[in-house]
Amino acid sequence: MPICPDGSLGPCVPRSAADIWSNWVRMAQVDEFDLGTRYLASVHLITTTVMAVGYGDLFPANTLERLFCIVVQLVGAVCFGFILSCITAVLETSNPREVEHKKRMAEIKDWLHGRDLPASLRHRVWAHFIYLTSQRSAFKEENSMLLSLPSHVRNQLVERSHEQYVKAMQ
Repeated sequence: MPICPDGSLGPCVPRSAADIWSNWVRMAQVDEFDLGTRYLASVHLITTTVMAVGYGDLFPANTLERLFCIVVQLVGAVCFGFILSCITAVLETSNPREVEHKKRMAEIKDWLHGRDLPASLRHRVWAHFIYLTSQRSAFKEENSMLLSLPSHVRNQLVERSHEQYVKAMQ
């Protein structure tokens, strides 16, 4: 199947000289509009091109329709942005431990950059807090939670939680 000069597939139909020079300005007779309506038609074409899959099959016929299309497309883009940000927020907050870890590490990073410390010391402090926050529970009141358990259950829980470190020290 041949590819025509206009990019279409199929048998190429010879076009007249008028067809070669036709574009959206001439097809919509935008060049006959006043200056404000020309700008509005241009903004409509831009928003349609940027915010839609395709264009050309349905198009506004007057200034009021163009304005309506522009507003609807902009509202649609804003709604799409809100939906994406909500999904991102849900995914980011789905793990409370990770959220707390990121928040704490950002605070530590800000604190370290606010001090005039040697790079090696900053790296050691940073490494320590990475280790410390990776071992900390997401529960802020972990001690009170542990103290509310019966002593034999609490001891088993603590032994099991720190089993790898006890084995490493033996």
